[in-house]
Amino acid sequence: MEGIVPLFYPMRKASSKPVTPQSIYDGMVAAMTGGNIGVVSNAISKIWNSAVPDLDTIKRLCYRNNEVID
Repeated sequence: MEGIVPLFYPMRKASSKPVTPQSIYDGMVAAMTGGNIGVVSNAISKIWNSAVPDLDTIKRLCYRNNEVID
């Protein structure tokens, strides 16, 4: 990990709302049905574990994963 630095980028923010049992449930449903975090994370893992990992591609996928999460 020598020479690897965190990425910084401005991102959109979701609007705030009260934490209720319904909002927690809605958030969990949205995470399971509307996101692709697992797909991107799996791609990062495959590249990282390859014989010669492409760090630039991993950086871009990490950005994409963070964008999906945020």
